[in-house]
Amino acid sequence: MTQAKAKNLVITNLSEKHRQDFIDWADALELTRDQFLIALMVNAGFADGGLDAFLPDKAACDEWRELLIRRMAQLANG
Repeated sequence: MTQAKAKNLVITNLSEKHRQDFIDWADALELTRDQFLIALMVNAGFADGGLDAFLPDKAACDEWRELLIRRMAQLANG
């Protein structure tokens, strides 16, 4: 099977603030922008697959969970 060429997503009329919020959240969660978009779609019920949808590698998924736990603890203790 050949892999489809990646395409860019263009969203018109998106405010600069919302664009920057999206980038900031993706960075804070240490996800690529495409991973973060898929995560949002999974959470909203628009896509299936849970964590495997945007982090199919089991080791990466476990590492990401640990990162979130550490970040939440930092916020709680901050």
